[in-house]
Amino acid sequence: MAPSKEVNEVVGAAPERDLAARRAELQRIAATKTPQQQAVDELVVVEQQMATQAAADLLEDVKKRMLGIARASGSLAVALDQDDERLLETARAYAQALDTLNTRFDKLALLRHEAQALHEVFAISVPDLPRIVVPTMRRAVGEAASVVASVSVRDHGHIAAQRGYDPVRGVFTERTFSELADTDGYVLIQRRLAQTEAARG
Repeated sequence: MAPSKEVNEVVGAAPERDLAARRAELQRIAATKTPQQQAVDELVVVEQQMATQAAADLLEDVKKRMLGIARASGSLAVALDQDDERLLETARAYAQALDTLNTRFDKLALLRHEAQALHEVFAISVPDLPRIVVPTMRRAVGEAASVVASVSVRDHGHIAAQRGYDPVRGVFTERTFSELADTDGYVLIQRRLAQTEAARG
């Protein structure tokens, strides 16, 4: 004999049937979203797709920049070798100019000495000869030597990685990449950092 309605209400007969029905009802309600809820869900998906696309675009730009760096490096390396030749040519020209100056000075000095010797032997007056300034005292020689000496020559290619500084803790923090501030790579790195920060937020 089946329990009466009153008994079922008091005792709660067949609770599993009631729970199953309630679950089905809740599932139906949950599956029925308002336009606002649907927009929120779609917005999340769209933002994820945009972030994925932005990351892919950035990576493509980085690859292009790497190719540009490779090409520019190749061209500069060739130009640097050509600079070696120009430097040697200029150095040889500098040395030749000094040698020419010394040779002319030596000839002038010999002519003056010859005139003095003739004066001593023949007792004739020495003509007015140009005043001779020794090469080490000549203004142009000194300036040329100073110009050459003032040019420094690189002895390494190290570029220090820049970091932030926390004055409160007295410690260096994360990389800032500020040493690359005038490069395309710096812009790409800043884009990546911005993407990472947005993903955290």
